[in-house]
Amino acid sequence: MNITQFILEVYIGNALSSRQQMVLPVIIAIQQAVGLCQQVYGEAQPMKLVFINEYGEMIEYKNPAFLKFERG
Repeated sequence: MNITQFILEVYIGNALSSRQQMVLPVIIAIQQAVGLCQQVYGEAQPMKLVFINEYGEMIEYKNPAFLKFERG
C-alpha cells in the first residue's frame, strides 16, 4: 500500500482558515481530496483548497464563489 504525505490549506477569501498535514494511503487521500472539493463547491463563501505534496507540488481548487471573488 502506497502512502502519501501532503499539506491541506483551506482559504476563505484570501485568509488562511486552516492548515493540516496528512499521511494517508494514496487512494484514501484521493477520495478525501475529491470529497472536500465537492463539499466546498456549493459553499456561498469564496473558498480555495490548496494541496501540497511532499515534493512541494501544489494543486489548487477554487469554488465558484472564489472565482467571482477573484474577478472583483
